[in-house]
Formats: sequence, structure tokens, C-alpha cells
Amino acid sequence: MVNIVENWGEITAEVEAIRGDSVLPDYSTITVKLLSKRPYGDFPLLIHPDPAGKIEFLVKQGDMQAQPLAVGDTIEALVRAGSQQRYFAKEDSIKKMG
Repeated sequence: MVNIVENWGEITAEVEAIRGDSVLPDYSTITVKLLSKRPYGDFPLLIHPDPAGKIEFLVKQGDMQAQPLAVGDTIEALVRAGSQQRYFAKEDSIKKMG
């Protein structure tokens, strides 16, 4: 049996790549270099970057249209771990900095 843990983390990161997701066509995959990560509320922080300090997370296409991103943007977002190394952004949570 799979044990699902509700989790959220607040990140600040620099966008390094944006591409359509090959498995979930209604999503884009964003690769970021983490600048910081913090727990959000009382949720556990399950964000584990790779050795280079990067994670990839999925963003719904509607959010990408509402808040267009470009490589080099610094962002804040709420993300959750969906599975091992698979993260999702909370709807409407991505904000450009500066």
C-alpha cells in the first residue's frame, strides 16, 4: 500500500529550462536552480534537489499562460513532491521576483 503524505514547500529559484511534458500534455516542466527552500505552514518539506541544486516541477498550461516565464527569471512558488523526483507547482502560486 502506498502512503501519501500531503506536503508543500516554498521555493525561490532561477528558471533554467522550460519544456512541454512528454507524459502529461496539459503541463509544462520547469527546471530550476534552487536559491532557497522553506517549509510551508505545518506541512513537511519533501523537496530534495539533485547534487547540482536543481529540481524539475510541473506547471499547468493555464498557469504558464497567466504567468509567462522565461529562462533566467527568478521566481517564488509553492511546490509539492508527487513522487520520487516528481514535483508539482500549486495552482496560481508562481510569482516572478523583481
